[in-house]
Amino acid sequence: LHLPFHRAYEESTFINAYLMFAIGLGLGHIILGLALGIINSIRERAVKHLVEKVGFLMLLIGSLTIIGASMQKLPEPLATVGILAVFISAVMIIWGGGVVGAIHILTVFGHVASYLRIMALGIAGVVLAVVAWKMQKSVNNIVLGAAIALVIHSLNLVMHTFSSTIHSVRLNVLEFFDKFFEAGGKEYKPFSMKRR
Repeated sequence: LHLPFHRAYEESTFINAYLMFAIGLGLGHIILGLALGIINSIRERAVKHLVEKVGFLMLLIGSLTIIGASMQKLPEPLATVGILAVFISAVMIIWGGGVVGAIHILTVFGHVASYLRIMALGIAGVVLAVVAWKMQKSVNNIVLGAAIALVIHSLNLVMHTFSSTIHSVRLNVLEFFDKFFEAGGKEYKPFSMKRR
């Protein structure tokens, strides 16, 4: 599989493909988190949490159905089913999660869109690499050209090493863990001593 990264900043079709890929990856990750949340709720017999998680899952699927029908990728009657699913899911989320659940109705779409940061960083890296290549090519002196390329590529490498790591950790801890992880229970104290 050859992805034309060197043309990604010039042709919007490639950027659109990367946008769709990033959104799809974000949706998959969020849906996996909600599925884990549903499993945890069933294990803990937490009915309200279960209803809330199923509501969020229905909200995403209903929204995707509406978008697919409006873009004529799905049959048009499915838009009505999607709208109905969104309304039912909103009621489920508010009943299961209360005020916080109602606020999270809007933030769940922001969580999916957060995955676009990684895609934007990737394209920014491509653009910087192309800039380095064009700058060193435009200089007649090979030593100066190599120095320019080395500086820009080093900056690009450092920026992407830290930025992509920080953003990836943030996506896992905030967007993904939030769907199924709940703190509580027994405090973890591995080095504590029991006093008699």
